[in-house]
Amino acid sequence: MEILAILIVSITLIVLSLLLYKSSKERKNIEERITKHYENELSAQQLFYQQQREEFTNYMRKVNTNQAELKAHKRLYTEYHNNTNYDYIKVLTNVLIPKDDYFRQIDHLIISNNKIIVIENKNWRGTNLIGVQENTQHWGILVDTLCKNHDFKLPEKKHSSKLGYVFNIKKNEYAKHESISIQTYDDPFEQVRTTSKDLKELIEQTLKEKVLIHNIVYFSNENATNINYITEPVDNYTLVATSEEELLKLINTLLTDKSRTYSSALLDSVKKAILLG
Repeated sequence: MEILAILIVSITLIVLSLLLYKSSKERKNIEERITKHYENELSAQQLFYQQQREEFTNYMRKVNTNQAELKAHKRLYTEYHNNTNYDYIKVLTNVLIPKDDYFRQIDHLIISNNKIIVIENKNWRGTNLIGVQENTQHWGILVDTLCKNHDFKLPEKKHSSKLGYVFNIKKNEYAKHESISIQTYDDPFEQVRTTSKDLKELIEQTLKEKVLIHNIVYFSNENATNINYITEPVDNYTLVATSEEELLKLINTLLTDKSRTYSSALLDSVKKAILLG
């Protein structure tokens, strides 16, 4: 009887061990299937996001690429893209940078061994008074003499930058009688610096590599009168060009500065990170 009892206990233990092994194996299989499922779901979502991004990018390129930006891009592309005078240089246009649930748009982007340059292209007609500071002679003349005779109101938000305001003065095409309209912008400078900040974050988070980005605000309308009151770049990273010649001169000056260089492999990764988001 004792032998029979021992045999029954042994068989029971073996059966339990087999059941536990089978249960453990099934649990492992289930875990692997769940993991594989989530990996497939994630890949599908990434693919869907990339397709949506590409479609949105193409749409934005069709919608946003005006003639002035197209002309500027052609000039920059011809002048710099794959130029053999540089170890590495690419020119991109209408680049979209993902930020939370929306995108920031870069008009022109130059990536080279020496510099990464973001260019904000403004094609405003009329007269553009760039960098007018508050409490200066130019400010007093504009506000006290010119603006008081027209429907004009200063923005409620004070400008945080030493670069000042941009006054855009042009004839009002929709008025019954000849008149001028006056608008004031602090957007171009803040816009380009905010965009380049987001670009810098994207690159550094993706590649774990520190980069330095320079900005240029380019007023490209050939028929406009651009008066620049900014005598020097306040932060050394935001410049102003009021003609194509001046734009190319600024870019050439930046590209000749080799105080900081990037490898071609890193720049290829930067380009990929930008285009894929």
